[in-house]
Amino acid sequence: MIRFARVLIAVFAAASLIQTARGQAANLRVSSDVARAEAKTRGYWADPQTRQMWAASDNGFGVSWSQAVYSCRWLTAGGYNDWTLPTIDELHGLFGGPPNEGGHRIAGPIKLTGWAWSRSTGQEMGEHWALDFGDGARASVVDGDSGLNRALCVRRNSK
Repeated sequence: MIRFARVLIAVFAAASLIQTARGQAANLRVSSDVARAEAKTRGYWADPQTRQMWAASDNGFGVSWSQAVYSCRWLTAGGYNDWTLPTIDELHGLFGGPPNEGGHRIAGPIKLTGWAWSRSTGQEMGEHWALDFGDGARASVVDGDSGLNRALCVRRNSK
């Protein structure tokens, strides 16, 4: 009887932990959705750790490296027009957290639709680094490749 009671207590404790975890996960999703909506409204997200401003989303479709540079150079978001491509290390600094609905692991409320180009020179001439926010992998990609890579723009001068 005592053994049965211990098992029953363990089952209830486990069920309670599962409920708590589910509630926390739901709260994270809701707060993430709210943060993403706020970023979308402003047009950017300010990283509290680095004080960099990131565009609220990438450009939404595959572009070559030069098209990504052009996209950032001509972006106006949040009243700012001094956006640029980030370095590969800046991109990697955003990698992390649980995967979002698209499978991307990104620290901020930024909408991603694919890999992100960087301004960092790649392994060979005519290549630049790109980052996969699904697994954090970096790839040195030919500048003319426009299949997977997007423009995710950053401002370094946020205050």
